Amino acid sequence: MLFEQGEPLRTRPTRAEESLRQQPRPAHLPPRGASWTRSFAWWVLQRNGWDIRGLYPDASKFIIIAAPHSSRYDWYWGMFVQWALGVRFSFMIKHVFFVPPLSWLMRWLGGFPVNRHKASGAVHKATVLFAQAEKCVLLITPEGRTKPVRQLKRGFYEIAKAAEVPVLVVSFRYDERVIALDGYADLSGGFEEVTQRLHAHYSQMTGRHRGYLDDVSKWACRPFPSDVEVDP
Repeated sequence: MLFEQGEPLRTRPTRAEESLRQQPRPAHLPPRGASWTRSFAWWVLQRNGWDIRGLYPDASKFIIIAAPHSSRYDWYWGMFVQWALGVRFSFMIKHVFFVPPLSWLMRWLGGFPVNRHKASGAVHKATVLFAQAEKCVLLITPEGRTKPVRQLKRGFYEIAKAAEVPVLVVSFRYDERVIALDGYADLSGGFEEVTQRLHAHYSQMTGRHRGYLDDVSKWACRPFPSDVEVDP
């Protein structure tokens, strides 16, 4: 684990900065696509200056948390990541998108509907998903939305505890054009302690439109205008 007990993320080992394109896809991960789809996805990413770095996780069931989440482009590049790695991700998306024919596409891509106003239902659905699957990867953006927020959603923590699965920390580094698999999170202690360790790590990252949470000094472009709503 790259998060040690009670400490923020350690300096990543040199090998963790290698491109995952040079690493064989482990058989224990849920498969996605074929060799030609992987090659095409890598071609699209690299043609746009992107790379995926880190190490494949050693678990067959785990949660991915990805941040900073400041743009809808995060979802777009995330879809190419799952095809490039050949790993199927499941992800939560608002239930309003699940109307035919869009619902068929969402399910094929790995999405399943959740109602944000019923958080406990989302935790239960995800826990059942892990219990029933032999291999499962669930992608969650802990900030919850692209607008600036001041605190993380508890969902990933509650699901990880209930399903007894590890949490893989992934960072969107738009300044470097890198999506990095940084290691497993240390989930010891309460939710507040976990968020402190995540903040120590993610506050170093630059998203497309801003940094982690509401750290204005890390915003990649410019502050939002005064009429843009900021979540409390």
